[in-house]
Amino acid sequence: MPVYSSKVLSVVADVKSTAPAGSVRLGIAGWNFDFPGAHVSPFGTPIYGNQMTIAGATTPSITVLSPNGGELLQIGSYFKISWSALNFSTDSTVYIELRPDEPDISPSRKVAVISPVSESYSWLVPKDIILGQYIIEIYKADINGNIDPNESVKDISDAPFSIVDALPTEPPVPVSSLVVSAANVPGTNAVKGTNNQILGEFILDSANEPMVISKLNFTFVFNTDSQISWSINDITNFELYDENGTIVAGPVDLDSSGVYIKFSDAFVVPIGAHHYFLKARVASTTVLPDNTQITYLLFPATYLSAVGQTSGNVIIASPDTKVIAIPVTIVSQTP
Repeated sequence: MPVYSSKVLSVVADVKSTAPAGSVRLGIAGWNFDFPGAHVSPFGTPIYGNQMTIAGATTPSITVLSPNGGELLQIGSYFKISWSALNFSTDSTVYIELRPDEPDISPSRKVAVISPVSESYSWLVPKDIILGQYIIEIYKADINGNIDPNESVKDISDAPFSIVDALPTEPPVPVSSLVVSAANVPGTNAVKGTNNQILGEFILDSANEPMVISKLNFTFVFNTDSQISWSINDITNFELYDENGTIVAGPVDLDSSGVYIKFSDAFVVPIGAHHYFLKARVASTTVLPDNTQITYLLFPATYLSAVGQTSGNVIIASPDTKVIAIPVTIVSQTP
């Protein structure tokens, strides 16, 4: 280069796709591009030029998000096909294709051509499709839906999904319940001066699991129009028997109000309908006249506490109205 002359030098280079994004400066030993007109520096001293920026790679890519394996798609219903697309140009589209997992099931079929920015497509699963296992394949295509012959940008479901006629239904969840009713039996007599007289028969019907009963309160009414004088000592030693003749609660007496028989012994009602008998002793000295009728009753939703033995859930017994036993008639012992 002649003395007192200048020359512009251009450096051309290829930037690899693996090059990290960031700022770089090129330099030539001995020349200072930051200060035009500067003279030669000692040879070997690196002098750097202006800063340049290497942009990140812009290679397009696409990823199938759903269906991505294991799903059940029902014919005649909608399913959302979704994907993630990166670095697609504005004139690009995505081509969605359904392919059988095994080629002999059915031929591949076009699902849709759609803008990549949508990132999802609501697909109505055709009713004429052959049931079986399939995968979704999504390609980068041009604005007319033409796929690159090299299929350079595509993705498929990670694993097959199934197209079925009907989705399996979950079996109904069993519901635990306890229903109380009065046994439909003929009226009985309660004999004065006699133990274990049946005063009422009730049915406890437990569904789905056994029930643990921790509270059971009964009350009673006289079936008469006249005022009756009586004492809480006239009827005592109330016990609750199961259908096998086993005492499950009691004995207790009427509470101080003279209205309630309160059992607090815990007992278990097995699954199914089971009969329970309220029994007591009618005092021989009772002032209750012969042929006095007494009816025992309870309010299950209020005066019965039950917990499912398996689930541990509190169960509200039904009905929420009173359950009335068949009346009992007080009579004297036959001489």
